[in-house]
Amino acid sequence: MTFEEFDGVTLEQWQAKVEETTSLDRLCAQVDVTGTGGLATRPLYEAGTRAGGARASTAPWRVAQEYALQCPRAVAAALRTDVALGLDAAWVRLAPSLRARASAPGKGVAWVDREQVSSIVEAAGASALWIDAGANGLSALSLLLESSGSGSALGGVLCDPLGALAEHGGLGLALDEALAQTGRVLARATVEAPQLRVLLASGLPYHDAGASASVELGATLATLIDTRRRLAEGGADVEGLWPRTVLRVAAESDVFVSIAKVRALRWLAERVAARWGATEPAFVTVRTARRDRTRHDPRVNMLRATAEAFSAATGGADEVTVQPFSEVLGTPDADARRWAITTSHMLREESHLAAAHDPAGGSGYVEALTRGIAERAWAWVQSVEKAGGMAATLSSGRVQSDVAGCASARASALATGRLALTGVSIFPQLDEPATPLGDDPSASAALPTSEPVVSVPQMPVQRLAEPFERLRTAADAAPHRPRAQLYVLGALKEHRARLDFARSAVQVGGFAAEVVSTTDDIVPALAVLVASDERLASEGATALAALREAGAKAVWVACAPREGLEPDGFLHLRMDLPATLSTLHAAVEVER
Repeated sequence: MTFEEFDGVTLEQWQAKVEETTSLDRLCAQVDVTGTGGLATRPLYEAGTRAGGARASTAPWRVAQEYALQCPRAVAAALRTDVALGLDAAWVRLAPSLRARASAPGKGVAWVDREQVSSIVEAAGASALWIDAGANGLSALSLLLESSGSGSALGGVLCDPLGALAEHGGLGLALDEALAQTGRVLARATVEAPQLRVLLASGLPYHDAGASASVELGATLATLIDTRRRLAEGGADVEGLWPRTVLRVAAESDVFVSIAKVRALRWLAERVAARWGATEPAFVTVRTARRDRTRHDPRVNMLRATAEAFSAATGGADEVTVQPFSEVLGTPDADARRWAITTSHMLREESHLAAAHDPAGGSGYVEALTRGIAERAWAWVQSVEKAGGMAATLSSGRVQSDVAGCASARASALATGRLALTGVSIFPQLDEPATPLGDDPSASAALPTSEPVVSVPQMPVQRLAEPFERLRTAADAAPHRPRAQLYVLGALKEHRARLDFARSAVQVGGFAAEVVSTTDDIVPALAVLVASDERLASEGATALAALREAGAKAVWVACAPREGLEPDGFLHLRMDLPATLSTLHAAVEVER
């Protein structure tokens, strides 16, 4: 029998058949693209009409890496090594106090000395050099041109005063002056180095602070629109600005959301540019995420970065920045940087991912997700425009409030188990090996120390893992690792799932877990009763009393809260895990 001999089945017929056994609503899920509400997804899609924009170029994406070392000579040394490994582009992130032109915490490159800047330019060679300058573009451009010559520099000096204001909470000069300087960067580069791009519209500050896909996309587009409008009002020639603009977003931990987000960004941005009379394709560069990186079991970050790089490339990014897995621990060493560069090359050259043009295009699910993210992002942009634009809504705190709402929703989902971070909130590894790090000599250059002239509400930046890492760090620092004894009743087949869950839950908090089956083994520590519902009903109260009699400091039960049992607490699937572990730490006197 051949395929053609089967009768065709319509989507409606399939849905009717499914409804005979179960409700379709039960099979539907929610993809959280807004932070406060999900985008409904169906269990089956028909082929979709292409909604997202595809890359115009058929050339492979560029392999990039970002450098935020303090010492320019250390950046140059790292670049020389990495360019030899096939690095196509380097992002040089200036020190926060340079980007904001005022005192600001954090690490970045001290881009102030011509001789040291020359060493970075020389090390980059034929690779593109992106200078993430924030509000300090004029000085950064002068140093670059003095160090390289006008015709040889590749990449760009990227001005993003609104992004710097949002990220650092303030600037050392008025916003109008920062934008006027951006206009002067555009004018000078147009004459002396027309090959350089000069404007950056980045969603990274918002993504790092917890923004959802649609809010990050909206912030990127709103920044682009407001910056261009203000430059034009200031007298800058913005006719040729679009082909000298870079759009930058972060990859998402959800592969399909990340693919759809990159496609939606290109689609929306090119439609906006068309209103300005521009026909050139958008230049989209994607960086692997910071917020889902973990200090504990950091090698899992390799898997996260691989999935994110895959999704960025599949979504049609022109350039993908994969960061080293140990970045969150300190300065990555040469091996960690090599792994990051090799990841992109493996995807591009060995998996032949670049050989397919818009590989996700036409997928019913991806197209629906692309359209859903784009619609929500554009609605957010319109609301910002009605409120006066990106600068006005940053000043009022509206943007920060929206981002905080997204971050709170995601943190709650992680705390209650609806999201997971392998190695941190599930499956922790207490005896993980040490991770080697590199050196970052401090810079001797004097950086700005003045107070900001203009300020906006600060967006707090916190990695998702931090509440869990604080608990692990406290347990690791204790004179003796806290113990959790899992007291089991009955045969293993009765309670295996609960035992595995309870063991993982206490290990997340840094407890050394051991299974015991007799109260003779109980010590003054945390005791967790693990048994089936039937045994808890018949033997639970007696077992709790026996554990207390044996000297356990705290007695908990691995099950949902239930009547008839009075332990110190319950370990269950929808508990707030960090809050629960904090309570357990206090019970066994772990100092934080």
